[in-house]
Formats: sequence, structure tokens, C-alpha cells
Amino acid sequence: MDVEDLISSVYVPGGRDPATGLDCYGLLLEVFRRLGVGLPDVAADWSPTWADESPGDLVAQLHAPWSEVSRPYRAGDVVVIKWPSKDLPDHVGVLVDDRGTRMIHALLGTGTAVWKLSRVRQWVHGVYRHEALA
Repeated sequence: MDVEDLISSVYVPGGRDPATGLDCYGLLLEVFRRLGVGLPDVAADWSPTWADESPGDLVAQLHAPWSEVSRPYRAGDVVVIKWPSKDLPDHVGVLVDDRGTRMIHALLGTGTAVWKLSRVRQWVHGVYRHEALA
């Protein structure tokens, strides 16, 4: 999966344009757009002040057309993360290799980066595959 041009994009809350900045859900939308899968921008009004819904929680709740998967993971699978300081899943990343070892994600203070999945393994709430990529 070619995402090299997205690496180091600036983190912008609510960001939806790689040229001006992305948040984690904006990055998810962009990656899926490139895969030919249109996703609704259900998190367009999301902000970190919302206590009851976050991008990760929204993906986890979108049962169809998403299915939770276990290994072997594939490129395009969405990783939902629940950080230890949060009550709900609040972050998403997208696996970028078919071994399921690396994900691209956008974080405040870091921007868009590729991390090894093992770096966040203990906080993974679930991994989901969109039916269009099944």
C-alpha cells in the first residue's frame, strides 16, 4: 500500500486534506479513498472534547460493513486503539503491509507516521476489515 506521501503530514483536529493536515479519521478516509472505498465522514464533527464518541469508537460501532478480524491481518485492516488514559477507543490506524506488522496513523504531536503494530499491541481494542476489502 503506497502511503509514503502521507507520512509526516501535520496533525490537525478534524483535518481531511493531506496538504493541510489530517487527524486519525481523516487519514483513514484518505487511505480508503485511495483504495477505492468511500467511507462516510461520520467523525466530521468529532473533537477531543466529546466524551462519548471518538473515531475509534465510531469504527468499532459500524458493524456492517466492518467485520472484526484476527490474524492474519492484511493491508487496509483498521486498527482501533484505546489508550490507557481513555474510557473509550479514541484512535484509528490502517495496516499498510500484508504481514500486519505496520500501521499508518496520525497523532497529535507526531503527525502522520508509520509505526510497528507491536508498539501499540497492548492498547489494540480490535482490528476491522471493510467488506469491500474482504
